[in-house]
Amino acid sequence: MGGAGIPNLTDNAWQYGGQTADIERSISHGRRPVMPALGRALGDTGLGQVVSYVLSLGRPVDAPPESLKAGKELYAVFCASCHGVDGTGTPALGAPDLTDDTWLYGSTAGVIRDVVANGRANEMPAFGETLSPAEIAALTDFVQRFMSNPSR
Repeated sequence: MGGAGIPNLTDNAWQYGGQTADIERSISHGRRPVMPALGRALGDTGLGQVVSYVLSLGRPVDAPPESLKAGKELYAVFCASCHGVDGTGTPALGAPDLTDDTWLYGSTAGVIRDVVANGRANEMPAFGETLSPAEIAALTDFVQRFMSNPSR
């Protein structure tokens, strides 16, 4: 399920949280996450260092220790306020977990570099004016039935 830019609704990795209220809020109000473009601020060297560090959050990487250290320092300045000091994300902001295997667009160095350098904006439309509260509740329940471990 899911695909590039389309979340898998059967797993427990929910960008804005998988609790009933979180899902209802997403359906009612929509979501418009924005990752700012950091390429100019980081420069080519800094961009490479941040990408290596982000990759290291979820798996071993083959990068010089000094590059990972520099990447961690840049991450602390540019990324930690949204993605968390430990990289586990901030659902209230829609900043995804960078330590797991669930990446909406892919987790290769090239994809990460592109997103960090150029940013990304998405949109899930709001249905609060289209659906009634009862329909939103029913849709929320329907979506939660697909989850492998629903937390209601």
